[in-house]
Amino acid sequence: MYALLVIPVVLIALWLVGGIVYGWVKRSYGALVMLGSAGLVAVAALSIILFVGPYWIVIYDTVIQPG
Repeated sequence: MYALLVIPVVLIALWLVGGIVYGWVKRSYGALVMLGSAGLVAVAALSIILFVGPYWIVIYDTVIQPG
């Protein structure tokens, strides 16, 4: 039910984290900046998933997946 919310957010977050890791591999910035940026992307993605959709319903439907 919330796949239309979760899938795009996860794909965009993975794309952004991939770019962050690529920049670190190319030595554009250090490991601390890479980890901080990846953490911010993860927090933003998790916030969007949990607070755009009804909080417990999203967790129940996407993480626990009854049935």
